[in-house]
Amino acid sequence: MLSRSIQNIPGPRILPFLGTAWTYLPLIGGDSTKCLHESYKRKYLKYGKIVKEVVAGKHIVSVYDPIDMETVYHSEDKWPWRISHEVLLAIRRENKDLYASGGIVPTNGEEWANLRKAFQKDIGRFTTVTRYVPVLEQTSREFVNYLYQSRNSEGVVPDMLYKMHEWALESMFSL
Repeated sequence: MLSRSIQNIPGPRILPFLGTAWTYLPLIGGDSTKCLHESYKRKYLKYGKIVKEVVAGKHIVSVYDPIDMETVYHSEDKWPWRISHEVLLAIRRENKDLYASGGIVPTNGEEWANLRKAFQKDIGRFTTVTRYVPVLEQTSREFVNYLYQSRNSEGVVPDMLYKMHEWALESMFSL
């Protein structure tokens, strides 16, 4: 990963007052907050492995390459602060009977540091994680097909949370 100034990181055009939030506006932006995965994929394909956005006056840098992610994690402060997945964190905090913590992705500060320390022993190495990509990809594809077949007449998958837990369990045991 090349070290570069934040001004040199590619991304959508930054407009006064709007930053890059205009990309999520209907008719002019092309992105959707309802399909963030598609929006981020489009940005990755258009701008590359590192993409900068400015939302609410804050610079957000998305890193898509696992090796670059590892470099970022190794160069961070003791307790980094990231703006990410606030909805996921809220869901996990509201469902303490299902989740022991906020999780390593959405948490920050000391809680994140403690989770990372436990996680980092082996599985936290991206070279280790990439060994599991094929089996997890296959499990995920099968799960998507299962969900598609499980839809009711209105196109809704009943008991989605239960099905997600099944998928998580199957994914863990496939490793």
